[in-house]
Amino acid sequence: MYRKYNLDHINKSDDYAAMKDILKRRFQKLKHEENVPDMLIVDGGKGQITQANSVVKELGIKNIIILGLVKGEKRKSDNDRVIDSRYNDITLQISSVNMRLLQSIRDEAHRFAITGQRKRRSKTTYTSLLDEVPGIGEVKKNEILNFFGGIQGVLKASVSELSRVPGISINIANNIYTYLKKK
Repeated sequence: MYRKYNLDHINKSDDYAAMKDILKRRFQKLKHEENVPDMLIVDGGKGQITQANSVVKELGIKNIIILGLVKGEKRKSDNDRVIDSRYNDITLQISSVNMRLLQSIRDEAHRFAITGQRKRRSKTTYTSLLDEVPGIGEVKKNEILNFFGGIQGVLKASVSELSRVPGISINIANNIYTYLKKK
């Protein structure tokens, strides 16, 4: 099951705070539904395990296995290690098939996170210029973007071209043009 979390309220460079926030939000909901998983797989080592342990303890969650998948030396997956919630290296207790499964889960989580982050970033940069223009709401913004095929077309448009968009008067077109040229 895939989930996305907005972390706008967390310091962007504090991975531990972000992880703790996400785990807390997720486990509070699961605990309320009495649907806590048997296992939590964490991408990282001692620091990440510490955050997971902290949330589990704080919420009073019992009987959950916490595993950390630690990237190997020189970031090669052949050297990945697995540690438990007490920071013990249990790599040798895990079969090669299960190790590949853990690595696949981690790699898929990375892919999902990176794809989501890129989509969010491109959506923000793609539409943020028109979002800042006074008097332009969501509907007009979408009509303008559709009319010109995207923000690049809008940036190249003259006042008279902008005013050809249905619902955009010459005054609004002038506001858009003036605002975008200042940027």
